[in-house]
Amino acid sequence: MNFADAERLRRVLVGSGWKETENPEEASALLAISCSIRQKAENRVLSFLSSYKHLKKKGTVLCLLGCTANLYGEEILKRFPFIDVVCGPNHISYIPQILENPITKKMVLTGENSSPFMELVESNEETSMMIPITKGCNNFCSYCVVPMARGRLQSKDPQKILKEIKSSVNRGVRYVVLLGQNVNEYGKDFKNKCDFGDLLSDVCKINGLLRVGFLTSHPEDTSKKILQIMAENQNVIRRLHIPLQSGSNKILRNMNRKYTVEKFLNVVEMARNLMPDISITSDILLGFPEETDSDFNETLKIVEKVRFSELYIFKYSPRPGTKAYLLKDNVSKEEKEHRHRTLLETQKKISNEIMQSFSGKTCEVFIERKSIKKQNHFIGKNIQDFPVILEGTEDIIGKIVRTKIFNHSDGFLCGSKLEEYQ
Repeated sequence: MNFADAERLRRVLVGSGWKETENPEEASALLAISCSIRQKAENRVLSFLSSYKHLKKKGTVLCLLGCTANLYGEEILKRFPFIDVVCGPNHISYIPQILENPITKKMVLTGENSSPFMELVESNEETSMMIPITKGCNNFCSYCVVPMARGRLQSKDPQKILKEIKSSVNRGVRYVVLLGQNVNEYGKDFKNKCDFGDLLSDVCKINGLLRVGFLTSHPEDTSKKILQIMAENQNVIRRLHIPLQSGSNKILRNMNRKYTVEKFLNVVEMARNLMPDISITSDILLGFPEETDSDFNETLKIVEKVRFSELYIFKYSPRPGTKAYLLKDNVSKEEKEHRHRTLLETQKKISNEIMQSFSGKTCEVFIERKSIKKQNHFIGKNIQDFPVILEGTEDIIGKIVRTKIFNHSDGFLCGSKLEEYQ
């Protein structure tokens, strides 16, 4: 979500006459978009801004944007007095207006906003783009700051989403990813009965749109209707990112995840019955308070059973304002590291085996961009969302290329172009 916010803000600023620079020392304004899911992410962004506080002497405006800004508000200015603007994710659209005039006093914009979605600035630069469809979340998992940092669920009007995507397709976009903290919650705040399945179905019907993906799903809200719509539409990415977080029902209860391991496995089974070729990816949060060796082993068993294509593994850190913050963080740092290594090694073996299974197969690859590192090579993704690198010419960007996979290396499937046809 932060990447989508950053890209939209970049477009607005460039359209308003601002020029990007890769060298912070040259900047008139330095904007850092923050994440607060884990303490490490917060520390990193605040350390980044601190390392450039010397730029204040020449009048550079330093801005902290995003979740960390919303979570701490005025407190940020007390701890980091060199920061000029503190702006939560629901108010980022005001940044261009703020920067139009000299900053004469500190500014804090946090909390809810009746219009939290930034308008799309038209561009002919890309063939794929991210479309935020919700902001915030109503699930209140006991470890998660999202409801505090991004607010309660707000769904974007479906007609505005469809209009935005159609406009993007007219400019050359062929691949969209619908974004939300939990996209499956989409529409629950509407009085009408439009839900995520309805929206996904309508998006798939847009002429010229070759690929449609979405992130992230919640096991409790992943319905058979959504999975059936995925199966019925050939342009929907065959990837379901559905965070497990733990393989222990005890830990899931303590996390307030609102589903059981059995429910999770049922969703995975239903998805694979409808789409045998689907890629299932997930998140795991290790070291939650009271997680025993037995709880961890249950998680390990589920990972081995499901065989996720990709797994994002995180170590628990207490977040202020959450219910879990009141619990004793009683899993040692050393034990968290050990469990992290164990799960990482297990998943690495599974991912390697899944990648290897593509060798000798033919797949349809949507080409997104030119490779930065390898001359005359291009990067794309197959229908299961695996990254693919292949040799070609620039005219294949934005097209689907029939590709023969012959190997895999450094997280990429390696292929050779057979033909292009869309």
